[in-house]
Amino acid sequence: MQRGKHMVEILEFVYAMILFLPLFLVITEVDGVDIYCETDADCPQITDWFYVVKCVDHKCELTKKLRRLYEYQTQKSAETPYI
Repeated sequence: MQRGKHMVEILEFVYAMILFLPLFLVITEVDGVDIYCETDADCPQITDWFYVVKCVDHKCELTKKLRRLYEYQTQKSAETPYI
């Protein structure tokens, strides 16, 4: 009886570790090589549907296309007065 109880406790512990350990192993930011630029043309071009490389503060950064489109649309709507 004791043996079965300990086996269940060990399996529950392993199951909990499998569930919660990846939460602590997530990489949030990786410091890589900075590519310095003057314009967007200086940055390496990638072919991706969702991301584009842009020159931001003289460094090439990978940004989402949809977010930039949203920022552009909100900026345009702020500039146009309501009728």
